Amino acid sequence: MICANIAKHPWFINARTVAVYLAGATEANLDDLLQIALHDNKIVLVPVIGGPHRMHFQRVTAHTRWRINDYGLREPMVVSRYANRYEDARIFDVVCVPLTAFDAQFNRVGMGGGYYDRYFAAPKKRRFTRLLGVGFSTQRTARIKANRWDVTMHAIATEQCIKQRTASSTV
Repeated sequence: MICANIAKHPWFINARTVAVYLAGATEANLDDLLQIALHDNKIVLVPVIGGPHRMHFQRVTAHTRWRINDYGLREPMVVSRYANRYEDARIFDVVCVPLTAFDAQFNRVGMGGGYYDRYFAAPKKRRFTRLLGVGFSTQRTARIKANRWDVTMHAIATEQCIKQRTASSTV
């Protein structure tokens, strides 16, 4: 249902470039969304861990070969460290961000590595990118104490719906 909700949303429909995470055991699986995006001829990017607290995004296609990284997550195999690598987040239309918890103020908790927060910390990266937190409705919590470095989501997608942040909105 989560993939179907995202695939029907105008942000996804109108996106040229979509970043989709490759789920760990407890995260919402977006493999169907990745396939829909490829079928729709979108530029599809996935996160790749580049070392402690470092992440970049790599373009994938229907022919991408995969490997399992040190964290037990799938990631694309690449011939060169820089092949199909996307550094400029301003070209990302939508980035699906995994979460383990979220609140009504669109704050999220991830797996604790801070990868997404670091990557999207620069205002110039956030300004042009829609950050879509993805999880299950049961992961909603009353309040998350956000740190100054935490990046707030523009919307939250669950199996029930997608809620977008507005000037006065809550999930």
